[in-house]
Amino acid sequence: MAAPDWRVRRAVADDLGSLTVLGRANQLVHARLDTRIPALGHDEVRRSYLSYLTHGFVVIAEHEDGEAFGLLAARMQHEPPLLHICDAFVARSKRRQGVLRAMIALTLPWGERAGATGVTVDWLAMNPVSSEVWVELGFAPIFVTARTGLKELRAKVGG
Repeated sequence: MAAPDWRVRRAVADDLGSLTVLGRANQLVHARLDTRIPALGHDEVRRSYLSYLTHGFVVIAEHEDGEAFGLLAARMQHEPPLLHICDAFVARSKRRQGVLRAMIALTLPWGERAGATGVTVDWLAMNPVSSEVWVELGFAPIFVTARTGLKELRAKVGG
């Protein structure tokens, strides 16, 4: 089997531009799949990834020439200590090539050093690709996170 034409590495501050572009692409996919999810602007996505870089662990997947095509952002969640995968994205052309697994493998030691006893991930229920991938990796839903608008809920409960 030939070596992949890509690599994964821990992202650094200089990667913020690429992370923002990839993160926004991922976020726009979510917004298209579920109209309740607002399409965030460039600056909002940039701030999110700056926070992940500062307080978490971010992996970038890139071609040999340095062009980024994937990311994974994680942070620690406490009580109990869990490694939480906040965001993951792999360009369609690179899916099913082991990229996500490689990004997770690079992230796990960071979580272990921080005391993680397990791993959590959230994915959009309306995204069948994400559902298939995460279940295939052994994740099983425990809680259901549901969303409604403040105005809609206020109309139902009063106040």
